[in-house]
Amino acid sequence: MLPAVGWAQASGTDALPVSNGFAAAAWSPSRARLTAFYPHLYQQWSAVSPPTPQLAFDAYLGVRLGGAAVWLPEAASGPGLAGYGQGGMVRARQTFGGATVDTWLFAPQDLAAPVVLIAGHVLNTGTATLSDNALFSLHNFHLGLFGGATGETTRYDTARSAFIETGPTGALAYVALSAPTRFARSPENPYPQLKALGQLASGGAGPETQDDSVSGFEWALPTLAPGAEAWGGVAILSLPAGDDATAGAAIDALRAWVAGRGAAELVADGGTEWAAWLAKATRPAGLTADEQAVLDVQLAVLRMAQVKEPNGAGGVPHGQIVASMPPGQWNIAWTRDMAYAVMALSAYGYFDEARAALDFTAASAPRQGLYQSEVGSSYGVSVCRYFGNGDEWSDVDADGPNVELDGFGLYLIAAKRAGVTVEPSMLDKTATVLENALGSGGLVKADSSIWERHLNGNERHFAYTSLTAAAGLEAAGRHDAARLVAAAVARLVDSDGALCASAEACPTGSQRHDGSVIEAWNFGVLADTVAPGTKVALAQSLKLASGGYKRIDGSTDWYDSQEWLFIDLRLALAGDRALGDRATAIALAHLGIIPELVSAADGVEVTGAMPMVGFGAGAYALWLADRGKVGTWLYPPAGADGGPGADAGLDGGSGGGADGGADGGGGEPVADAGLSPDAGTAGPVLGPGATPLPCGCGGGPAASLAVLALAGFSALPRRRPSR
Repeated sequence: MLPAVGWAQASGTDALPVSNGFAAAAWSPSRARLTAFYPHLYQQWSAVSPPTPQLAFDAYLGVRLGGAAVWLPEAASGPGLAGYGQGGMVRARQTFGGATVDTWLFAPQDLAAPVVLIAGHVLNTGTATLSDNALFSLHNFHLGLFGGATGETTRYDTARSAFIETGPTGALAYVALSAPTRFARSPENPYPQLKALGQLASGGAGPETQDDSVSGFEWALPTLAPGAEAWGGVAILSLPAGDDATAGAAIDALRAWVAGRGAAELVADGGTEWAAWLAKATRPAGLTADEQAVLDVQLAVLRMAQVKEPNGAGGVPHGQIVASMPPGQWNIAWTRDMAYAVMALSAYGYFDEARAALDFTAASAPRQGLYQSEVGSSYGVSVCRYFGNGDEWSDVDADGPNVELDGFGLYLIAAKRAGVTVEPSMLDKTATVLENALGSGGLVKADSSIWERHLNGNERHFAYTSLTAAAGLEAAGRHDAARLVAAAVARLVDSDGALCASAEACPTGSQRHDGSVIEAWNFGVLADTVAPGTKVALAQSLKLASGGYKRIDGSTDWYDSQEWLFIDLRLALAGDRALGDRATAIALAHLGIIPELVSAADGVEVTGAMPMVGFGAGAYALWLADRGKVGTWLYPPAGADGGPGADAGLDGGSGGGADGGADGGGGEPVADAGLSPDAGTAGPVLGPGATPLPCGCGGGPAASLAVLALAGFSALPRRRPSR
């Protein structure tokens, strides 16, 4: 059954994206049409290339049933219903003339080409036989100058039943999945033809250059008795060039993959492929029906957000995972977001996909290093994000670049959870880099960290960077260094017993409370008895009228002040089930998609990019996979009061039993994280010459703080979004 459309009408919300790792497209539920098409999943190939263009004005289907014709977006019944019908396949349903018409939009996962399919299914649900029937497609893309419609050229390839459109911005082929009865292109625009004649005036003659060129197909359908059905459809294929030889070869390759299958078979085979992939997931027990439905969408998003383009002489794009699927604006591979996506894929047993992302990081390592002076040494993980070709890409503004050292620890955590042994060269470029970046007190040097505070005076000794370093170093087997950093993080405690956002903000500075510090517990760095006032302080300072959480306090910046679903979900993993239920409800209100931000006021209107991948789909999947697991901690060390047994249990989630759940639930063994030989000592190992952190922080984990009750945090009232 298709879900009801529940879109908040705000930027980036009215789109259901699809991708096979090559091209990406999106369906608008409110407009019943394709409204976005990108020839690449990533935003920009290199620093000197133009951004990946958005080529679609729109594309959609029409029908003629019983002699009456309509373009489906203009059907009197309205846009109908839309949602993910199977995995990452969009299904939209409308009614017309006594029939139900389904439009399927999907990017075939088993086809290594930048293509999406639009398939139409007509089912006579009435009691009368329908005759004089047809299915239509309309393709209106803008390949002209500056993304406009000027200077476009469209020609028809009769032998291949395909239109080829070219322009200054690119080249596309519109390939009929079965031979059309009629076809038309500008200047014989098919849109007014159907409205005036109920059919297309077949033709491909006339001048090829036509501003705002539009093309379309018509397929005659058989007479439909009650209960009878018919299919048709078109493939939209991005071409490397629009010349006859190049276009013809690409269309022929597509035809070879189609292998004579009709639209019905292609949809069925696509659904079977998605069902088989989803069935591979190792799912946690006890999921509600709503959680299961939302989880399926998140797993599909994680898969679709991974670039599948092959590596070559020009770059190493394969395996990168973008932070948001387009048309969400963050379709860029961030080191941090990608690490959370890798953890989530590993948690469900998708190790091939997880390792492909880690392989991308390793393959791109030689292309990193623009900020060696800021990092302190050569390194192999981008300090911010990546271009499509794997080159390092830092967000630079008037305050300088972002240099985020948390990515080094997160890469190591993600590798551990994926069961990947990091090669010595990458260990030197990640773990050794972190060790070299430690100050005498044990914290990682000042950086931009998770919320990307540009340098030139904005950098801080952020707790998030150091806690990810502690967990990453432990995952890499650098146990003494890991516990040194964990002990330093444990001293960042204010007088309320709350973990501070940074050394500079501790114990009474502004922006002292930061939702990201909850990862100290989710990543197994601190025991519950350390900084036990943290959850209460975060609830008091970050909770919004919406019922969710913003990311930091003390900021007047709009972006900081919205509700962050990532923070909600990581707090949910730390024990606040109500926030996880809230994320489920928000996703259900948006057809399963997890947005970056929702309004701080009403908690429903989407105000940021969607769907988010690592910070959305990944965070939600990790909440379900890791919730309720027993944590073990780096600090206090094993054998100390409140400490764990003999295993550090770092798996990128919330610990997880005796072996830390390091196999990610997929049954694949991973080497034990272990502890250093002196793990039974009663206090933290600070290392030779180490000194307490010179930040004036309040006291560390005093025993008197351990009695503070945390039950009130997990029992916060549930607040579901209203519509």
